[in-house]
Amino acid sequence: MKVFIELWRARDSWVDLSPEQRGEWMQNVGPSIQAMLGAGVSYVGGGRTESGGHRDSSYDFFAVWTVPDEELRKQFESTIEQSGWYDHFEQVNVTGESAELEPLIGLLIGLGSAA
Repeated sequence: MKVFIELWRARDSWVDLSPEQRGEWMQNVGPSIQAMLGAGVSYVGGGRTESGGHRDSSYDFFAVWTVPDEELRKQFESTIEQSGWYDHFEQVNVTGESAELEPLIGLLIGLGSAA
């Protein structure tokens, strides 16, 4: 299973829209999101980022998704791009295979070691 994490902040093109226009735009994106959920993408959670941490992000929002395989992950990213999302939001994506804590620590310990 892959985890897909989005971090984003609004561009001026989004801020310049009225709340009604933003709502209408989001309604138009809704069917694409529903199609991805129906294909196996799962929404884990998301929200507004909080400040006050030692290494805060400069992004205002986040979302965490799980995706069963690489093919669907690529399709999900393509769907996001085709929706025009990146016209309104500056975003970075992070993805990778989900690992339990102990194996993840092992990956960190072995980083840079010859295989």
